[in-house]
Amino acid sequence: ITQAIGAFKVNLGSELDESGAASTTANTELQQVTFLDTPGHEAFTAMRMHGANCTDIVVLVVSCDDGVQPQTLEAISHARAAGASIVVALNKIDVDGANPERTMNELVSAQVIVEQRGGEIPCVPISAKRKTNLKELIEIILLQAEILDLRADPTARAEALVIEARLSPKLGVVANAVLRCGTLRVGDIVVAGNAYGRVRALHDEMGNSLEEVTPSTPFSLLGLKDVPDAGVDLIQAENEKHAHAVVELRKSQVKRELAKQDGEVAAQNAAKSKKRRLNLLSQISAQQKRRGEATKLLEADKRREEQENAEPNEIIPLNLILKADVHGSVSALEHAIASALDEMEDVNVKIQHIGVGGVNRSDLMLAAASDSIIVAFPSDMKRNSKVQVNSQRKGDGQLVASMAPFLGAVMTRDVSVEAEKLGVTVYAHNIIYKLIDALKERIELLKTGGIEILVEGMAEIREIFDLSGKEKGIQVAGCRVDSGVIKKSLPCRVWRDSEIIYTGEIASLRQFRDQVNEVKKGMECGITLTDFKDQFQKGDRIEVYREKTIQ
Repeated sequence: ITQAIGAFKVNLGSELDESGAASTTANTELQQVTFLDTPGHEAFTAMRMHGANCTDIVVLVVSCDDGVQPQTLEAISHARAAGASIVVALNKIDVDGANPERTMNELVSAQVIVEQRGGEIPCVPISAKRKTNLKELIEIILLQAEILDLRADPTARAEALVIEARLSPKLGVVANAVLRCGTLRVGDIVVAGNAYGRVRALHDEMGNSLEEVTPSTPFSLLGLKDVPDAGVDLIQAENEKHAHAVVELRKSQVKRELAKQDGEVAAQNAAKSKKRRLNLLSQISAQQKRRGEATKLLEADKRREEQENAEPNEIIPLNLILKADVHGSVSALEHAIASALDEMEDVNVKIQHIGVGGVNRSDLMLAAASDSIIVAFPSDMKRNSKVQVNSQRKGDGQLVASMAPFLGAVMTRDVSVEAEKLGVTVYAHNIIYKLIDALKERIELLKTGGIEILVEGMAEIREIFDLSGKEKGIQVAGCRVDSGVIKKSLPCRVWRDSEIIYTGEIASLRQFRDQVNEVKKGMECGITLTDFKDQFQKGDRIEVYREKTIQ
């Protein structure tokens, strides 16, 4: 599923070829449409809201086989709240089970009355896979744009909306945005939320350098001093001094607002305490203020207040530190975890810190001090990455979190070593619900106590060799280490697909002809196992791990 919001510009002529792709000629007037592609999955509410807030026309894509889903209703609400015009695209009309008529009826129930049902909202049945009716959809979009008479002043002060922002180890802060009005140039001073800076570079969605950006153009910007929140306005400032003053003012306003909220909470607590005392006094008065009765009531009230303030012993604390590559992804992660774990009454989830970028030593120190688990969501990992995530083995009562390939995407080897020294657990995956499943398994483990398996290294079997002579009958697995480090001293398991077929020890670990104690990622090696009765197969995975007792 799409897990990040994207913006791209498409050049559209007045004619399209039979496949639905845009084509232009020398006599064709060129038109440009900027598309914001937002995730449709229910976990990405905030991203859809940001997308609706910065668009003029919302293309509501509804699958004809699934029909109207909860996230569809939510997207409709966002579009209406943003005042954007809606065009409905009924997708997947070519698949088995597609029912456009039923889907249009469901849209009518959601107060989205399409033209086919006597309403004013355009609706186009399409197939994105086969490019069916894409020409008609584009014509409807352009017609809506003409009716709305959408215009922007390129001579005004530049103003944009930040779609996403992230911290790149090589480039620094990278902000993706769409320009609303004005013209933004390299060297301009900009303010985005609580961040400001001088524009060092501008790039289009393909990574090409730009000297300036005009209205409705998606772009990425380098030069901000801090990572801004997704959805904030990016505005051109007169100079750096003015930009700094604006940011400091905003930060002080945030501090005052937080102090005000703390004061309101304290006032509410004081009001509740006063109400309890008044109730107590009324009870004392009703019983004629007898000293003995009053004392009993006071003691009962004190015990009741202590019970209200005390947390039950069965509540399990779960402290988390959330990290992701962009602000929108970390917001989606926070929302998904809250939705999934709030239903568990015996768990007290507390988010200690939320950040953008990879896991660093500061995160580890905070996790060690607060007894937190770090949950990292590298949403932009390539779909074809070779990743194996092993599920819990039935009956062994152990949490399996084989996320080593993803750990390499969120932290360096030095940070990984530091995490091991500090005893900090890091979960990382590019599918958000795998992380939630891992947290649920962790909670079950915390309830009952048990052993958590921490994977140190994973090697895939590429070739198989049979020994001869005295060692006849013993197989050698020719492997390449895909992640972590294969250490001879650690226990190991052999995975075949999603099943563990062996648990034991490494009998021999060789590189070329030399016996070695460990082999690092990217290197090849030969492995024999103690009392391995099965037969190796190409594609089997040998995993070394260590065990950690959960109290």
